[in-house]
Order: sequence, then structure tokens, then C-alpha cells
Amino acid sequence: HPPWLYYVHAVVVWGVCFVVRGFLFQAQAKFLKMRFEWLLGLPAPRATTILFANIPRTYRSVSQVTVFLSGIFSDDAVQEVNFVKHTSALASMVQAQERAKELGRKAELRAEKDGVRPTHRVRPSLAEPSGKQVDSISHYAEERQALQGRIEAERKRIVTEGDSLSSGINSPCAFVTFATRHQAEMARDLRFSANCKLWQVSSPPEPSAIRWQALLADPNRSALMKTFGYALIVALYLFFTPLCALITSAATTVDAGPLQPVWGALAPTLGLRLMLMLLPTILLTTFRLLFALRSDPEAQHHLQAWFFAFEFIFVILVTAVSTSLVDTIEQLAKQPMSVFDLLAAKMPDATHFYMNYLVLSWSTYSFMLLRVGNLVKFLVFKAALYTEEEAFQKAEPESQDSDGMGVRCTELSISVCILLIFSTLSPLVAPIAAVSFALSRITFGYLVVFAETRKPDLGGEFWVTQLGHVQLGPAL
Repeated sequence: HPPWLYYVHAVVVWGVCFVVRGFLFQAQAKFLKMRFEWLLGLPAPRATTILFANIPRTYRSVSQVTVFLSGIFSDDAVQEVNFVKHTSALASMVQAQERAKELGRKAELRAEKDGVRPTHRVRPSLAEPSGKQVDSISHYAEERQALQGRIEAERKRIVTEGDSLSSGINSPCAFVTFATRHQAEMARDLRFSANCKLWQVSSPPEPSAIRWQALLADPNRSALMKTFGYALIVALYLFFTPLCALITSAATTVDAGPLQPVWGALAPTLGLRLMLMLLPTILLTTFRLLFALRSDPEAQHHLQAWFFAFEFIFVILVTAVSTSLVDTIEQLAKQPMSVFDLLAAKMPDATHFYMNYLVLSWSTYSFMLLRVGNLVKFLVFKAALYTEEEAFQKAEPESQDSDGMGVRCTELSISVCILLIFSTLSPLVAPIAAVSFALSRITFGYLVVFAETRKPDLGGEFWVTQLGHVQLGPAL
């Protein structure tokens, strides 16, 4: 018979589960009130605009969409229709103009420093085979002026030909603004075709965060690229599994001599953190290239879901496979239900690992407060003769790969799961986690409110996903 203390521990675990569940429901109730207030406070036209995707070719004009929707609602229901247009030529001109503006500004700063107007040699042409030496400031100003005329002409052509079905300028996506919010909400809940892939409706993203190339993507090609993206993520998972097991076992396989105690305590935690630092960039790059995500916050939300899956497996469950990956897989293949016995046998011995993991996170908060990446960019641009205000604008925002909402939400969720799982095994985990959460509150309270630039949000989707992640802690 097991000792009586085991029964006490079981009661404590169930108590933690019920208490956490109660807190989560209370927090969600408070969030819903704020969510409703946020939704009610959305101004027009954002609150009355709906994004239509996969519009059939025969309806890809302002007049056709207006007639189609007016037949469903009323003649005055549709106030405005704006198609996402194919403007590759215009985009190239705008990029060339921005480049000329940037080079002209650099030439002006160089002239202010040296007291002499800089010159450079332009590309060779038929008239000037060897290239002509020109005044840099005047040359880039003339180039911007010439591009401005071409840009205005191209914009006029797009507006003129945009309503023609044969022009092919309009993409399958359009933003439709209704007269009232009631009509917009009705449109979002309706199905406009027997084919569920046509006339897809959704709430539009924040305008400043829209990824226009994703809205221009062909639906069939997007589905194929998305499948390929999932295959890459699975391959990354299979590659990371043995690598993670190798890192966590480095403390016993590598002899550090007199520093072996320090090495044994920090090597697994530090090595695992270094490897996990590369994951957000890999995942986010995959999402941006292969997934037709409409906005940057949506990419961060995908990152939150997938990065949490990686961290939950390789940070929390890694203790079950850290000794021998092959033996563990073989055992679970023969007896799948033995996973619970395996975790129960391995996890109590890993509490020191997670104490070190939480303590090591303290240093990351101080690193965040320093904003080293932004500081380095600011100093580089300032050294390039930009003014302080210009250097500040170019140094913002912080890297969204490592400091975006997705990574931050994941790290906090993992810390909460570590607290809930291992505090019942080792009570010392609780005060260490409390210090970690206090530091995170101070750090993010300062950064988000006072230091970082304001960014668009999804209206609470990160929060709801976090609650789902935190519930995995009591479940495990």
C-alpha cells in the first residue's frame, strides 16, 4: 500500500485543478465584458465593413457586387465597394520612388556633414556609354518627380479600368461597407452561394496590418502552399525531437571538469532556450511565405498556437524522453497507456530543471527592458547621419519574431503550466514562479504602455487561446 502522503498529494492536485478552473472562468467573465465594450465602441466604417473573399469572376466589379447585394438587402444597403486590386506595376514604381527618396535624404545628410554636394555616376546608357557624373541631390529629386508623374498616370488607369471585368485588375477580395451595422452583421452570418468556397465573408483586419499579397493570392494555389507549409512544420517537429533530447542529456554526457556542477545545472536549460529562440523565426517565416494570412496579427496568432505546441512538448514533456528517445517511443508504441506511468516516474526528478528554467527567464526580462535590438538600430542609423527623430522612427518597432505577441503569450502560458504542474511536486517552484510573473508584469507594463509603438490586435483572440493553453497544465 502506498504511504498516506500520496493520498494527501492527490487531494492537493485536485484542489489546484478546481481552484485554477474557477479563476479561469472568472477571468473569462471579466474579459467578455471588455470584449463587448470593445465591439460596441468600434467606429464606422470599420464596424460596418465586411471582407468578401473568393468572389466569382462574373461579379468582380463594383457595379456587379452592388447589384448582387442590393438584391439581397435593399437598394441603399451598400454604401461602398473597394476591390483589392492587382497593382504590381504601381507597387514597383512606389518602391522605386521610396528608394530615390531615401538615397536623396542620405545625399543631403552627407552634404551637411562634408559641406560639399555629393556626386555619383549613373548607369551607362546609349547616350552615355561610360555613365554620366551627376549631382546626387538633384538627380534623386528629378527621379522622384519623374516617378510621381508615372505613378499618378498608373493610378488613374487602375481607377478607370477597375470596373471592367475583362481588365483583370480586381482580385477575388473586396471590402464592402454597408449603411448600418445591423446589415453588416447580417451579411457576415449569411451564405451567399451553395458552394461554400465562394463568397466567403469575414470581419476585415485592422487596415494598418493587412498583408495585401495574401488577399491577392489565388485560392487554389494558397491551399496547396498551406499543405506544403504543414508538411514543413511536421518535418521541423520530427527534426527537433532528437535534437531536444540530445540537448537535455548534455549535462551527463559532457564532462566539464571542475565546473561540472554549474554545467549540469545550466546546460540543459540554457541549451533548450537557445534552440527555442530560433523556432519563432522559422515558424513565422513559414507562415508568411506559405500561409495566406490576411494580417500580421493573424500570423502572430498562428505562431502562438504552434510555438506553444512545440514548447509544451519540448519544454514540459521533454523530461519523459530525455534519457532515451528510441526506448521511450518503443515503450509507448507497445503500451500507449503507459505514458502516465512514464510521466509520473520522470517528472518528480525534473523539478530542479524547471526551477533553473524559471530563474533563467528573469534575465530575459531585463534584456527586454534594455531593448538592445532597437538601441543597436538607433545607433547605426544615427551614425549614418540621420537625425535622432529619423533614427528613432527607423529603429521601431522591435523584432516581431522574438518579441511579438505570439511569443510573449506562449512564454507566459508555458510558465503558468510549469507552475501548475510542478508546484505540487516541489513547493519551491511557486515562489520562483511568483517572482517571474512579477517581473513580467513590470516589464510588459512598461514596454507596452510607455516604450513600444502601438500595434493592432485581434480583439482578444490571443487571450482566449492563452486560457486554452493554461488549462493543459491542470489536465497534465
